[in-house]
Amino acid sequence: MKKAAIFMVLIVLMLCSSCEKTGTEQTTIAEQDEAFFDLQGEHGFVGTLDGTNAFVSILLGAEAGIAYVCNGEENISEWFSGPVNDLKEIRFTNSTGATITASFIANSFQGEMRFKEGTPFSFTTTVNNGINGGIYRVIDEKADKAEIKAGWIVRSEEDQRGSIKFNTTTLPNMPLSKKNFEDIKDGSSNTISIKGASFSFFRYKVKVSAPTPPGIPIPYPNTG
Repeated sequence: MKKAAIFMVLIVLMLCSSCEKTGTEQTTIAEQDEAFFDLQGEHGFVGTLDGTNAFVSILLGAEAGIAYVCNGEENISEWFSGPVNDLKEIRFTNSTGATITASFIANSFQGEMRFKEGTPFSFTTTVNNGINGGIYRVIDEKADKAEIKAGWIVRSEEDQRGSIKFNTTTLPNMPLSKKNFEDIKDGSSNTISIKGASFSFFRYKVKVSAPTPPGIPIPYPNTG
């Protein structure tokens, strides 16, 4: 299945920062600010969308990034991804027409998210220091066939936002628990039961200083 194949390719975010640039090619984030990745760590940035209870999370690689805005209770679940070459000018648009823009200022991302039609919601994100913090997503061929989409933004076991959809119906969220986190290591998958079936889910990670280890499938978000 095409979607499943896309899911299982090595993530674009895991690009090597030492790749050579020639001619008029734009520099990568790593070339502009090597300290950024030391600050970001493995879990990215997280904050709250003003006027809502939704979390916003941003995770950048040397040349590309992802963002997720989520709160299942308010039926907000928007994935974004795209190329990045300037920390002060990040802009992603997803398949629903929603946009997210952000600038890296004083060790945090400040920006806004706007649905296709509507007023913008502002946010400020700071480094996610939670031991299990990050962006998680169900990536599974069975889930694709069953039309199940699920994702979470985690600060900690007690502080997270999630959304689970079956076809176009929003299901009650199932927060990730200590048991769910136990086997999440270096981008590997764990499993979660949804509607009586078990599905694999991943935590997105970034490694800028070295290529992706062979044989470790890291999913890239499907925004189509």
